[in-house]
Amino acid sequence: MYSLREQPERSLLLYNQALRLFPACARLHEERATILLELQRYQEALDACNQAIQLEGAYAYAYATKGQILRQLRQMKEALDAFDRAISLSPDAGYLYAYKAEALADWKRYDEALTVYDQAIQIDPSDFYLYQDKAELLARINRDEDALVVYDQYSEQNPRSFQGYRHKLSFLSERKRYADGLATCEQWIARNPRHAPAYEWRGRMLNALDRKEEALACYEEAFRLNPLDEGALLGQARTLVYLKRFGEALGISEQAILLAPKKPSVYKEKGDILTRMKQYEEALSAYQKAVQLDPKDAFVYEQIGDIFSQLERFADAVKAYDRALHIWPDCIRVYRSKAEALEKLKHYEQALATYNKVLKQNPNHFFLLVGRAGVLKKLLRYEEANAEYLKATPKAPQPFYEIICLFGEVDLNQVEEAKARLQAAGKELSDEAIKAEIHLMHEEKRIAELKASLRASPLFQPMCLLMQEKQQWSGTPKQFKELICSRFPDEFATWYKSPHKYVDELRKIAPELQVEGIEVSAPPETTLITLAYQNSDGKTIAS
Repeated sequence: MYSLREQPERSLLLYNQALRLFPACARLHEERATILLELQRYQEALDACNQAIQLEGAYAYAYATKGQILRQLRQMKEALDAFDRAISLSPDAGYLYAYKAEALADWKRYDEALTVYDQAIQIDPSDFYLYQDKAELLARINRDEDALVVYDQYSEQNPRSFQGYRHKLSFLSERKRYADGLATCEQWIARNPRHAPAYEWRGRMLNALDRKEEALACYEEAFRLNPLDEGALLGQARTLVYLKRFGEALGISEQAILLAPKKPSVYKEKGDILTRMKQYEEALSAYQKAVQLDPKDAFVYEQIGDIFSQLERFADAVKAYDRALHIWPDCIRVYRSKAEALEKLKHYEQALATYNKVLKQNPNHFFLLVGRAGVLKKLLRYEEANAEYLKATPKAPQPFYEIICLFGEVDLNQVEEAKARLQAAGKELSDEAIKAEIHLMHEEKRIAELKASLRASPLFQPMCLLMQEKQQWSGTPKQFKELICSRFPDEFATWYKSPHKYVDELRKIAPELQVEGIEVSAPPETTLITLAYQNSDGKTIAS
């Protein structure tokens, strides 16, 4: 029966069949109740439990299951009464106390819950899970130091077990207390110098503390102590990647594959290394082998999708992301990646539907809002896109990200002007074409403004008048200044004193002078300036 617990509907059918054969079996009724509890069919589960109790009034586990059901129904007093009845029938069963403690914690009666955990631990001081449950409750109410003491208590009671140390190390690592984790490793290794897992943990802590070479030595020692542990090899490989020694890391991953060819983790590590080396085809093969061995690993399907995207095989990427989402339907990151791949395929409506789906559950997610805004622009729905950027701006995780919205928003007037120009030219409308046309409009405006600024130079009109008179002229910067100032004394009475400033301005306005038929030659490496006026045929007019 228990082998089918991952298929509760199927299990329920089997229990129903069994009860038709053995209707007076209290255990079958209780186990059927646990299946109904799993299916969230609480009233039916309660009825089944009561049937088991009616058949066997001293059945402690039936009362415990009844308490679990009542807990889900939020019937606190009745649930606690059921747990107390179970404990009275089997006072040496620590797990029954744990059920009661969990219920008390649900209702925020934390001190009572902790007292019940202490009772359970006193009854069975070797049951690690009682300590773990107590530590997790303490962490939940922000008593991390007390939680660490609980792990230490287990280790004191069970000095030959690494379990308390291992969970303490995980606890410290999750909170980024790596120095404390390192000290905990040293404490265990001092007592057990040939314990390979402790060296692996020490390597993790040293890696987190950016002491890579020491970490590498720890993983090597762990593997020396246990040459059948591929985990120590994978730790070495990851550390070598941190050190950018990719070739060595790849060699170590191959060694791990030879040691554990049936474990998906070794192929995942190889895929990660090859990805860092930008050998995407080889990485793809490694990841595909990993999902053959573990077809429920959503993360690897995501990696496969990312590799397909790198290879610009976007349709395959979408399929891989769909597999990942089938297993892990709440992963925001995969939704974003899928939408981006659909954009590359120009399947904009599907990309929008993807963003809409994930935003229903995460309506304030900055990057999802920005992504949807981008797709709306592809669909030429610019007003909606602007509204989306406006909505996203206050959700930015850091002020810097607000720039994304600032640059993403579009000027609707410019969009309409660009559309009109494209339509007048008989061109197809698309977001890319509109962007290009707006860029062209900006460039035309910039050129017009530059042209106007050059023609507004104090030197421009005098040069035009002068060259109509002179036709040709050459001389030094000093002579050029004297020529201009003598011909137009009022205009240049308060202008630059240095002749070279006049020449710099002349070079600056040379393109516009050329439009008026005036050729300027003032190479920076010479001191000679040459001016020539050309007629409409482009011929220089002789003096």
